[in-house]
This record gives sequence, C-alpha cells and structure tokens, in this order.
Amino acid sequence: MIRKEEFIKTISSKLVLLEQKRKKHLGKMIGVEFILCIVAVFFFYIYWVCGDSYAILSNISFCAFAIIAYIFISNPIIENKNFRRLIKKDCLKYILEAFNLSFERTKFCKNIIENSNLFSKCTDIVYDDIICGEYNGVKILVAEVDISYVQKGRKSDTVFKIFKGIIMSFDFNKNIYANTIVVPRGDKKILNVMPAPVINIVTYIMAFLIFSVGGIFLLFTKSGIIYFVFGLLFVLLALCFLKFSISIIKDIITQRKIYKGVYFEDVIFDKRYKVYSKDQVEARYLITPSFMERFKNLKTAFGRGKTKCSFVGKEIVFAIQSKKDLFELCSLYTKLGKDKQIENFYNELKSIYDIIDYFKLNEHIGL
Repeated sequence: MIRKEEFIKTISSKLVLLEQKRKKHLGKMIGVEFILCIVAVFFFYIYWVCGDSYAILSNISFCAFAIIAYIFISNPIIENKNFRRLIKKDCLKYILEAFNLSFERTKFCKNIIENSNLFSKCTDIVYDDIICGEYNGVKILVAEVDISYVQKGRKSDTVFKIFKGIIMSFDFNKNIYANTIVVPRGDKKILNVMPAPVINIVTYIMAFLIFSVGGIFLLFTKSGIIYFVFGLLFVLLALCFLKFSISIIKDIITQRKIYKGVYFEDVIFDKRYKVYSKDQVEARYLITPSFMERFKNLKTAFGRGKTKCSFVGKEIVFAIQSKKDLFELCSLYTKLGKDKQIENFYNELKSIYDIIDYFKLNEHIGL
C-alpha cells in the first residue's frame, strides 16, 4: 500500500490542475443561483402586489416562489455532490492502483444487509460509494449507505431512519454455522423486526378497537343495508389491524426465541454491548477475550459512531454509524489540493485495511 505522504503529494498535484474546472463549475452554479434569485423575487413581488384582489394569480405566484426557493436552496448541495463525483472520477485510476481497490455501483446487495441481522426491516437503501477489493488474501466489500423504513399512510408516509454510515463485509477465517451479532446496548433496530414496534403495535390495537366498536355498533344498533355494509367493512378493517399487531408481536417473539443473549466475564464489554446468537457455544468461540478488547477500543477515520458487528456465513460484517459524507476528496466551495481533505480521504480508505490487520482477519487463528 502506498505511503500517506506520497499519496497526498500525487493527488494534490492532480487536483491543482483541476482548479480551473472547479472555478468554472462554481461560476456556472453562482450564475444559476443569481437567475433563480431574481425569478423568486419577481414571483414574490407579484404575490405581494396581488394580495386578495387576485387570489388565483396570488396563489399561483406563491407556489412558483416556493418551488424556486426550494431549487435555490437545494441546487448548491446537488452541484457540490456532482462536482465531488466528477473530481473523484478524474483521480479514480490512481486511487484504485494505490489501494488495489475498485469503486462499484451495483455489487453491494441487499442480502448482505438483511442476512447480517444488524438492522430492523427496511424498505429503502440508498448507496453512495461502493468499494471492493482484496488485501492480504481477504476479500473486501464496503458501502456507504443510508437505510430507512417507509410506512405507508392514507394521507402521508412515516419514515423511520434505521442507519446512516458505512457497512464493511470481509472474508472470515473461520466457518460460521450460526449467526452471531454484537450491537450497542439499547439498540432495538436489529434482527429484521419492524422498526418502532411498540408504536406500531399500539397504533394497530387502537385502530382495531375503534373499527371493531364502530362495526359492532352499526351492525347491532342500526337497521338498513347501508349500515350493514359499513358495519361489516369496519369489522373487516378491525380484523386486518389485529392481524398486523399479531404479526409484529409474533415476529419479535420468534426472533427472540431464535437469538439468545450471550453474556461474558468482561464486565465493561457486557455493559457497553449486547451479543445475540443462535448458538451460545459458537458465540463464545467467536467472541474471544482478545476480540472483545479490540472491539471496545476500535477507532477508525469514520468517526466514533456506534459500531455493530455480525458473524454470518463465511463473512464478518461491521456497521459504523456516521453522519458525515465519506470518501470525499474535495468540495466545490474550497480550493482544490488541500492536504487535510486528501489526508482524510486516505485515512478513510486505510481504515478498511486497518480493520483487517487489527482483527487479524487474514490469520487462521483466534481473534
């Protein structure tokens, strides 16, 4: 692997050559923002002048102002992301050669996330950078992800944020027959169960009670075909909500029966983390005292966010929570070639290798 000083020097020299491209891109963005600002002011002026006298024109003008204001605010963020991607593409060949890695868009599959059991049920997974490669005989697959669960509603959807950060999957040097996970204490967004189960159960039970009482009231106190139809419909809806509640409760109970808590003599580790496994014996074989010590003291360039770990199949999966954008070389709004930004990028890539060395994943011995 290339030394940090050499990497910074080489990337910095490449970025300096692209400074004119940044200025040109920034100039275009400022021009678009200026035009949007003028148009927004124009529509706001029409809205202000028209008032109640021309209600339709006033409402149309306000809607146009709101849309343009939204574009005005979001455009700099979008342009910055596009520029970062463009610059990364220009430097990509050298980065890949330096770290023996490749950037992919489709290789990281949903099965890795689901099979790890490190997260609750999810409907939306947004991938940013996906990296794959090999180091000391260990295959690497890394993705920066944003995971959420969208619960559909009649009027609006409820979005539950599950995870934002980096997920790393490595080949493991032991055969794993039963899934074992290590998660921070208090973390309930695990084992592929419904997020916020208590809220959902309470909501569904309340809906069940309301519709069942309403249905029974219409069926037994009112006469006429319309009341009968609506009463029957209410009862059927009540049964649906009851079924949803039972399904969530059953899901939780089933997972808790399959995954038992594992406790260790390391008091500090047990205080900070919770271990669940399908096999208590194998869990103790995997979670050795040296692994616990390393896991407690794990530090990476991705930040000090909550860290989870899963032993599944022939892989070990790490999930590190992080709110910042990772693997970024530059910004549209700062001069290119700054050593600090390049150093952060280098440290983030190196952290992937450091985890392999730190946990000795390339050695066929205990962790």
